[in-house]
Amino acid sequence: MLNPDFPVWFVYAAAVLFGIGHAAGNPTYGAVIGDIFGGSHVGTIFGFLEIGFGIGMALGSWLGGALFDLTGSYRLAFALGVVTFVVSYFAVRASINWQRRQEVLGR
Repeated sequence: MLNPDFPVWFVYAAAVLFGIGHAAGNPTYGAVIGDIFGGSHVGTIFGFLEIGFGIGMALGSWLGGALFDLTGSYRLAFALGVVTFVVSYFAVRASINWQRRQEVLGR
């Protein structure tokens, strides 16, 4: 239940800030994919990543609510979010190392 004293402007500010942040991230996201993988497979890689993001966004919202219902707190949901960011960081690092090895091998 929403608090009737909650300022409505906060909802609008959050929506605007999210939109700005999301829009600013998209060019960087595409550039990183191009820099790491390059070549003719960028579109395929980008597509699979977008599918994964969509599934993650759908399941993440549901899972966050389910974890709140089970524990009465969002603490576990945020901890899971941090873990997924760490895993993503290491996946990007591994991809960069793979790409560098491919360049050294001349592939």
